[in-house]
Amino acid sequence: FIIPAYNAEPYLKECLDSIARLDMRGRGHEVIVVNDGSTDGTADILREYVQEHTEVQVITQENRGLSAARNAGLRMATGEFVYFVDPDDWLPSNAVLSTLYWAAKEHGVLASCGGFLEMTNGGTGAVNSNWVDSQAGYEIQREGFVSYRDFQFDYGWIRFLYDRTTLISNELWFEDRLFYEDPVWFAKTMHVIGSFYAVDVPVYCYRTGYKSLQISYEKTIDLVRGLKDVLLFAQEHGYERLWSLTYWRATHDYASIIAPHIVEERRDKRLDDALEELEQAVVAGGGDKHTVRTILNTSFNATT
Repeated sequence: FIIPAYNAEPYLKECLDSIARLDMRGRGHEVIVVNDGSTDGTADILREYVQEHTEVQVITQENRGLSAARNAGLRMATGEFVYFVDPDDWLPSNAVLSTLYWAAKEHGVLASCGGFLEMTNGGTGAVNSNWVDSQAGYEIQREGFVSYRDFQFDYGWIRFLYDRTTLISNELWFEDRLFYEDPVWFAKTMHVIGSFYAVDVPVYCYRTGYKSLQISYEKTIDLVRGLKDVLLFAQEHGYERLWSLTYWRATHDYASIIAPHIVEERRDKRLDDALEELEQAVVAGGGDKHTVRTILNTSFNATT
């Protein structure tokens, strides 16, 4: 398990407890927590956990972001498979890891996955497992083999178990960005892996509704760069549905998040440059260059 932790005090113990309860059917596991420069009580929780759980190892580093933390954990890992968990999330049952592990081993695949549960209102609200439209890829249609050529989804990467050697040998590291680094990594990783085995049981609880959906100017730049990277990757490898899905995200899902930074863009040209590269990627894939700016400007005007 690889857990990047930055100021994770409110939820970290629940996350670690859910891992400690796992029934591995005789298989061992290691838990690598990367304390990414936390300034709250995260380090205290980890010191206590290390004393009580020999499988827990801690890497302490200056704050460098999620990508650097996950990469540090991946470099330290020695297990046959790796499973990424964010410190504000948790695993829904003690059978999660054994289910995913044996699904991968018995079916001879390099990755396995299961269902994804969104826990609303900071984890205390309704459970959302009804996925439609641009979120439909979260749903497991049926148990069995799935080709990424058929799947072509960009979210939910964190409910997958991955063969560690495949990640390392193919240099599948997370790019050093502040936001939207994971869909880029996931698309590239699944392209290499090719197919996975899906089980129709929940394997991950994702906590939402407790932090703002708006992001900083710096993260917005990385968001636009990430959208561009997925578009170019999808075009290069003929993933037409992934291209269309990412184009929808750029012009609909994230328009209201990017739009508030239009004023800053006029003072700092980095976002403007990133948007220009995104538009070029849209045109290269056969889309309309002007659509992106038109939708963003419309969203900007609506917010002002």
